[in-house]
Amino acid sequence: MTHKWKIYNLERQLDSGVVYKITYQCSTVYGLTPEYPGQKDALTRDSIFISTDSVSDPGFIPYENLTQDIVLGWITGSIDQAAIETAHSASIAQRIYDEQNPITGSGLPW
Repeated sequence: MTHKWKIYNLERQLDSGVVYKITYQCSTVYGLTPEYPGQKDALTRDSIFISTDSVSDPGFIPYENLTQDIVLGWITGSIDQAAIETAHSASIAQRIYDEQNPITGSGLPW
């Protein structure tokens, strides 16, 4: 399974450029391979409020200098990244299992 993290929005103070809220998504995809040609996916989109640094702090990065990698580092340092990815994988695995082992059916006998 492939997990991809993406930043969708940053909310910041206009006067200082201090970021205080990040909207992010983790998408997990399984499939489109010879052994499993169907594609399954799972998404988690969420926002996180982060503790903000002061512009006078030595590690402060101006808004204009932020990159997705820097902000993803803030996210993964603040949440349980492995738990989200594991939950996505488990959800997809359960859907695949349910498709391959149905317990209900529909239709007509004729």
